[in-house]
Amino acid sequence: MSAVFASDANWKSIAAESEKAARDILLADSSLLQEADELTRRATEAKSLADAKNRELQSLWSDFQSLPGKADAINAKLADLQAERATLDLDKLNTAFAEHYRALLSGRTQDRMVLDFCAATIASRDLRLSIIAELEGGLTKELSELKARSKALAKKLGRKSNL
Repeated sequence: MSAVFASDANWKSIAAESEKAARDILLADSSLLQEADELTRRATEAKSLADAKNRELQSLWSDFQSLPGKADAINAKLADLQAERATLDLDKLNTAFAEHYRALLSGRTQDRMVLDFCAATIASRDLRLSIIAELEGGLTKELSELKARSKALAKKLGRKSNL
């Protein structure tokens, strides 16, 4: 950096570094200087450790705060699966199919799409229910893991679990 373009702050920094270097040379044998340097080193190290702990604490707190939202999302998915399971009630499906089939055969309707949909749903019902059960199992496991994570984080943070 050119001396012409140095700011006041740069000049003050250069002067402070120069003063420290001169002090270190002139007082190299001073036990007081060695003690001061050791205390400065320890303070810098302690500050680094404190900063690292604060980052860890912030990370844990953020994770802890995010858990209820994640649990709500899982519970919403589980509710959707329960609603889907309810649409697969075999008695209701058979009743709907029978009504639409009677209407078709008696000539009251010519729309086969509803009839075909009911038939396809009845035919694939067991497969659909097994997929729902599989998804519910995975979501229930996720929810259980979130609860365990919440409990562990709460213990570290000195709080009650938020799930």
